[in-house]
Amino acid sequence: VQKMFDEYLEPLSLPTPNAEKLAQMHDKVREYVPEEFQNDALYAKPTDQQGEAAKSAKNARRAHRASMANVAKQNQAAREVPHAARDYSDLPTKKKRKTAHGKGKKQLLAGDDAHAEECKASIQSAVV
Repeated sequence: VQKMFDEYLEPLSLPTPNAEKLAQMHDKVREYVPEEFQNDALYAKPTDQQGEAAKSAKNARRAHRASMANVAKQNQAAREVPHAARDYSDLPTKKKRKTAHGKGKKQLLAGDDAHAEECKASIQSAVV
């Protein structure tokens, strides 16, 4: 396998640098990099051509986001129905909640003493 790697694989060329990323690394990251590494090519100031490419890509992305937001607002406005005209009949109705013992509050408050005694006995037997 090592022989195959050595003889048949060709090294890949480096990808072209992303103009936006180069501008971001120089403008926003370089100030936090220790001084001995600030002269690295990674943090170098982008050329004028790279700067323009980064700026145009950023503006294009901003314009696209704005147009998508406008389309979303128009779709939302088209779907909205005035509150008074909405039909709520298809929504499920709320059910009364039951307590842990499966009985409503009124039944427990009414004094179901036999059930309460059973619960106390089962708790005490579980503790012992």
